[in-house]
Amino acid sequence: MVNERQLRIFVKESRPRFEDLLGQMVEVPSISMDSSRAGDMRRMADLAKQYLVGMNAKVHVVETGGYPIVSGGWMVGPEYPTVTIYNHLDVQPAQEPEW
Repeated sequence: MVNERQLRIFVKESRPRFEDLLGQMVEVPSISMDSSRAGDMRRMADLAKQYLVGMNAKVHVVETGGYPIVSGGWMVGPEYPTVTIYNHLDVQPAQEPEW
C-alpha cells in the first residue's frame, strides 16, 4: 500500500515529466472542428499513444474514417477493480493570439 509520503515523493519527482508532456500537448492545435487540422489531430493521437506506450500500456489506435480514437490500458489482475478514464484530445480555437 502506498502511503502519503510515498505519494508526495512520486508527485514531486514526476511533476517535470508531466509538465513537459502537457507543454507538448498544448503546442498541438488539435481543433477537431477545423478539417484543415486533421494532421494535428493525428499528431495528438500519436503523442497520446507514445505516452501510453511509455507507461507500458497496451495501446490501440482505432481508425474511424474521421479522427482516430486512442485506447490504452493495463490488465494487472482480475482481483483488482476496473477503472475507466475518458478524455478528449481536441481543443477549442483560441481567440487570443498569445495562445
